[in-house]
Amino acid sequence: MKKIISLTIIFFCFSVFVHGQTIVEGICRYADTNEACPGCNIIAYRTDTGQILSYTSSDSNGRWVLKVDDSVKKIKLQVTGFHIQTETLFINDFGADVLINVKDAKLKIKESKVQVRPITQSSDTIAYNVSSFRNSNDRTIADVLEKMPGIDVDKSGGIKYQGKSINKFYIEGLDLLGSMYGVATKNVSATDIVTVEVYENHQPVRIMEDYIASDDVAINLILKEEVKGSWNGSGKAGVGYKPVLWEAEATSMLFAKNFQSIAYYKGNNTGLQNFSELKEQVRNTTPLETLCGISPHFMPTIDASRYLDMSENIGTANALVKLKDDMTLRVNAAYGKLYNAFEGLSSSTYNLGSANSIEFVENYYTNQTSNRAVFESQFVNNSKKYYLSDKVRYSGEWSTGHGSISSENETLNQLHHSTFNVLSNELSSSFKINNTLLRLRSVAAYQEVKETFSTIREQKALQRDFFINNRLGFNKNFNKWDISANVHLDYRYKTLISNLTGEGTVNSELLYNDTYVSRADLLGNFAADWTPINWLDIYFNASVGGLHIAGYNHINNTNNSEFHFVIKPSISAEVRLNNKFRSTIVAKYEPVYDDDILWNPGYIMKSNKIITRSDVWMTRSHRQTY
Repeated sequence: MKKIISLTIIFFCFSVFVHGQTIVEGICRYADTNEACPGCNIIAYRTDTGQILSYTSSDSNGRWVLKVDDSVKKIKLQVTGFHIQTETLFINDFGADVLINVKDAKLKIKESKVQVRPITQSSDTIAYNVSSFRNSNDRTIADVLEKMPGIDVDKSGGIKYQGKSINKFYIEGLDLLGSMYGVATKNVSATDIVTVEVYENHQPVRIMEDYIASDDVAINLILKEEVKGSWNGSGKAGVGYKPVLWEAEATSMLFAKNFQSIAYYKGNNTGLQNFSELKEQVRNTTPLETLCGISPHFMPTIDASRYLDMSENIGTANALVKLKDDMTLRVNAAYGKLYNAFEGLSSSTYNLGSANSIEFVENYYTNQTSNRAVFESQFVNNSKKYYLSDKVRYSGEWSTGHGSISSENETLNQLHHSTFNVLSNELSSSFKINNTLLRLRSVAAYQEVKETFSTIREQKALQRDFFINNRLGFNKNFNKWDISANVHLDYRYKTLISNLTGEGTVNSELLYNDTYVSRADLLGNFAADWTPINWLDIYFNASVGGLHIAGYNHINNTNNSEFHFVIKPSISAEVRLNNKFRSTIVAKYEPVYDDDILWNPGYIMKSNKIITRSDVWMTRSHRQTY
């Protein structure tokens, strides 16, 4: 007797992602003959600032389509072409077709000038002509990038395109700086760059280009010919009196065919904040956080350089050698030291009713010295037949802070010292066997945070975190199908040791922590991407496996242990109406077991006002996408 048990779960969801844009379209015609005029260049500008919003060209039927931000209510259109006279018109009605009547212009050979278009597009590459956006006030390439449509740059030099962070930053096609590319955006001169290229749907691993589609974005800087192969150096220094202020900077750069380097020193006490340039823009690990610190106080909403007493010194040296056509070796090192101090006053009044009130006045003073060191080395062999990458990274931070809070005749002094060390290695490899792509990736990392916080009591804490993530998989193409299968093996082990002593404390197990949490995941994943027609993708994905989580609670001397069977099914369909407009349907179910939380069954003094404990060692939830 056969029994068939069928369980079908169907999720429906439909969501349309439109990037806040309005479509403006129309047709170009010759005024005298009323015939279609192909090859006209149409550029849309803001009427208030003159900023370029979008661009396009008329097709063989004279039709054209533009997309502009939906917050813009009026635009200026400029229509140009070598075969027509330039026309300018203003548009505030975006609902109807815009008819542009152009006049024929005879081509004169007496004198010719090359018109450079501000923005051009070829397939998935968008090229911005730097001279079209740069003015005399722009010093670095970051100043120009901020003016380019679709590109945003933050204070650390991090870049987003259409709201998405880029995953690669190239200079002449070479990845000199890795995740610390803010060094380039904040220091490479705008006058040295001729073109900024944006790579949409960028797949950085060449062997995967025909197997794995990517929606990542990359930036590539194209240098002027006179800059290539020659050393570029600059420096500046300044000093002032009452108060004594100083600033110094020295930079050296070389961009040759097979060798690139950037090195600089920056120092000041004027409030310039260059420390953020050393930020890791692309992270593969989640860093631990400090558990305690000096009490926060009210901070003005103005820029920190206006009220903080600051000084900083940073230096970095970066070099990349192109060993062969597809083989590179890069080394990056950086060190920074930052000092800041703050002094302020806080006044609070509490009304108790019946015209009674209590006023508290507190004077704050804090100062902190922070140090950061980074070293990274990566070897890459990136060919169409084989891929190998091995990256070693160390980052360390150590800081000391002092603080005091004075109220009436009482003063509370605070001291916080912390050290933070991370060492990681990331190994990736891909190769083909009989037109089947095999992939291997392994990430291993160790983190440690040690800190001491002292007031009338003393809190000591030590966190350690070791994890390893392994991926083994293959990809195979069958006509309109892309098939992939992967095995995930992950392991993580976290410990916390802490102790609270001093005035008012007793010898209690509630005042210290000695805990650990370990987790092991084994998952198999199968995915299929079906493209029946060019504008439609249907994607199936399912992960099946199990996870084991264990932990130790020192207070009740118990070991917690749980095993969970996991299944994660999903299906999605994407319709591409054009390069910018996409409609997506998604159905997804995912159980979540989160152990990435602080588990401290014993108390921890987080500040002079807060002492807390948490006996939650794991959270469980279920996500359904509709």
